[in-house]
Amino acid sequence: MKKMIFYSLLVVFFLSCGSADKKLFIKSMQLNTSVRVDWYFYSLVSNFSRSYIQISKSDTETKFFESFYISDFNFRADTLAVQLYKNGYKIDSAALLQSGFKIIIDTTGGIWNQASSRLGRLQRRNIECSKPHFEDSHCPKNECY
Repeated sequence: MKKMIFYSLLVVFFLSCGSADKKLFIKSMQLNTSVRVDWYFYSLVSNFSRSYIQISKSDTETKFFESFYISDFNFRADTLAVQLYKNGYKIDSAALLQSGFKIIIDTTGGIWNQASSRLGRLQRRNIECSKPHFEDSHCPKNECY
């Protein structure tokens, strides 16, 4: 029995080493013709990954926000509002300053809107999540649970 568990773990280890991590996009917003903001996470063997928010301009992608607890983001004028369902995040201040955006952190987001929950709702609607898309799977009144 111990050998079987050991060999299983060994196989999983080697399979995960050879495969590249895959970005899964949860939400994208086009701000103008050349600027897009994306929320994504990586598909890992453990299926537990931080979420990231990045700014995409032309051919450059700048990751500036990361957290396990993102539940939504919105953009109004020059302010990005990020909702978290629990306090805990990292911000790359230099990248944020360079973008010219202001940021507001709101910790009243719901866990039912986190990345993995939204991914399931997007997949049920047959949305291709391996590239940026403009479909939203927000559940403002917890009706998706």
